[in-house]
Amino acid sequence: MIFTKALKHYGLHVVFRRIAKKFKLSFDFHNALMLIILERLEEPGSKRANFLNQNEYLNLPNIDLHHLYKALDKLDTNSNLIQQDIFQMGRDLFNSKLDVVFYDVTTFYFESDVEKEGELRQMGFEKNGKIGHTQILFSMLIDKDKNPIGYRVY
Repeated sequence: MIFTKALKHYGLHVVFRRIAKKFKLSFDFHNALMLIILERLEEPGSKRANFLNQNEYLNLPNIDLHHLYKALDKLDTNSNLIQQDIFQMGRDLFNSKLDVVFYDVTTFYFESDVEKEGELRQMGFEKNGKIGHTQILFSMLIDKDKNPIGYRVY
């Protein structure tokens, strides 16, 4: 209930409703995201693990596994919209002014050397000196109060 109230406080329930309506989703997008969020906070794992653990939550209807995957696809498709709404709500809520922006970049490597053309994971030089592994690049913008403004995964 606390996290449902938090989503409402930041207006994310409206954003999620718009996304569900835009794509004419046949499942409850909000409940699928709530399960993903709660599981991420409780015990991060795969979406299959989320699906298997969903009976541990009161007042959360059962969600099909393929709906969890579809919810992630829709989150990815609408990532910029969600980031903009969160930023705008935080700015309005805290009367903050965006005068300084900090940019940070980090890399994550995988114990893999499999690289596919046009895919997210590519060979590169990881910041910790790991060579010969596939990796992704994560970048984030924050304001002077360390509030996130946006992120991107390369």
